[in-house]
Amino acid sequence: MRLVFLFLLLPSLAVAQYPRTTVEGRASVDYLDAGRSWQEHTLTVGRRAAARTGVTTSLGWLQRFGATDQRLQLDASVAAGRRLTLGAEGEFSPTHLVVARSGMAARAHVALGRGWGVEGRAAQRRFAIVDVRSASLSVERYWSSWHASMTTTASSVPEYPVTLSYAARLTRSWGERGLLTVGTAAGREVEIPSPGVLLPMDVVSGGTWGALPMTRHLDATFAVAVTRQGTFFTRTHTALGLRLNR
Repeated sequence: MRLVFLFLLLPSLAVAQYPRTTVEGRASVDYLDAGRSWQEHTLTVGRRAAARTGVTTSLGWLQRFGATDQRLQLDASVAAGRRLTLGAEGEFSPTHLVVARSGMAARAHVALGRGWGVEGRAAQRRFAIVDVRSASLSVERYWSSWHASMTTTASSVPEYPVTLSYAARLTRSWGERGLLTVGTAAGREVEIPSPGVLLPMDVVSGGTWGALPMTRHLDATFAVAVTRQGTFFTRTHTALGLRLNR
């Protein structure tokens, strides 16, 4: 599953003021039904010059399966025309015990009019043992204060058949920064069930996340999700954060 922190940085585009800088600190815990837990602490800084142009940087510290990793993630987008928005993503981990050593992705979003849009994305992530390639296509619809999207993703790992997964998301925004999303996903995805192991597996997940304005410049962000990863374990994810908007 793609991380949701990038999505949480986007306020309601219709009324937001630019340029805008956001700084968010976030802590999350994933409880596994086998009695283990994962932890992650993330610091994210974003700068948006306009609704469709901006850069986001995230530095994370992760603990999974008794191993500790650090990870740097970058995301940039630019308006390349009245209807076209281009984006690039990158990630790097100097430790890469349970996360990718490096990765990159490119995406293109086209506004079709009447609230409809499509986005294509291609990515490659390099783990210590293998490379994972993926491509996805999303169809979305905006109306009033609502946003709905459906995404199909194909992933490829050497020596395994291509996997397919599907996701749906519904978002309600209010004011300049309020946001509530519910989403679900199912299919076969490439996951890490234990250190040094990377396998395609059946994954089913559902959750909700969002942002709640607390003061003029401060938001609380949150996420709750449950994921069943094949026959290995069920993971319950909870996250809380504070985001400063300037």
